[in-house]
Amino acid sequence: MTGVFVDYFLDGAANPNISGKRYLGKEVYVLTSKDIYSAPEGVARTFQSKKRATIVGEVTRGVTNVAAGYPINRFFSVSVPYKRTMTAPEPT
Repeated sequence: MTGVFVDYFLDGAANPNISGKRYLGKEVYVLTSKDIYSAPEGVARTFQSKKRATIVGEVTRGVTNVAAGYPINRFFSVSVPYKRTMTAPEPT
């Protein structure tokens, strides 16, 4: 779902799930804190790697695992990570 959200802010994003107005040609700021992880971390990382937003705040926890829930019985389920979002390091 992170990709659909981010695509509202990117030029040239050809996502069929996007409808309505997009937020293009305007400045974007993403506020981060040491307590965020998962989807918000992925959004901040994507905006930063695409040079689409100014990231403001603290360094995040750095965890962006995507997980799926699997029921064990009617009272319990288990969450299993199946994907890790990573950004290539900046060239030095």
